[in-house]
Amino acid sequence: MGHTSGRKGHCRVRDEIKDGVVVEPDRIQVFIKTHTKKDGQPVDEASALAIRRLNEGASQIPESSESHALREELFTSVLKPDRNGRVRTYGLGPCPSQVFGTRYTRSQEQRVKDQLRAELHAELGAELLAELRAELRQKVLRDVNDEITQLKNQYATMAAYMKSAGHSLPPPNGAGNGDGDHTPSLMEHNGQVNCGFMALFQAMRTELAILLIENTPASHID
Repeated sequence: MGHTSGRKGHCRVRDEIKDGVVVEPDRIQVFIKTHTKKDGQPVDEASALAIRRLNEGASQIPESSESHALREELFTSVLKPDRNGRVRTYGLGPCPSQVFGTRYTRSQEQRVKDQLRAELHAELGAELLAELRAELRQKVLRDVNDEITQLKNQYATMAAYMKSAGHSLPPPNGAGNGDGDHTPSLMEHNGQVNCGFMALFQAMRTELAILLIENTPASHID
């Protein structure tokens, strides 16, 4: 965000605004002064947006003993809290405690900490959600593969048992036995139906699990 003060420090601009005025100019006044060109236009789009929000907010603040504090709150909410012990529009010299006092400084520091904590939580929350979704997807796929393997093993065991008893089961893919047309018995038919049903069930279960993973809202993850 640019400004119009050039090499002139913000403190000099503040003194120029204060010249002939009893009341000390606040940060809103200094910011608007240093971000407005001589023709009255803001120096850039970011400055224009900030100035508009400051003017709109300031117009709603009533004149009272708390007006200055409310204007400071407005300035902070629009332009974000100051960082690294600096006070915006006061140049490199004064620190927050010199300008606002220790009580206000602690409040500002807490506000900065809260904002940083919220930003960090949002960033980590998004990363954590992506990691959890990936892990959950892999777990679901592993579980489904394990269940399919178990079904194949059960089929192989049943086929071996039926063969030892003088019967036979159709292969898992439902192909014939290679000896011409094969007319399945009732047991063979039931085996085909059960295998087909289980395969369909597993496919539906996998699709449902993936949909649940992809549509899990971030708010459900702490």
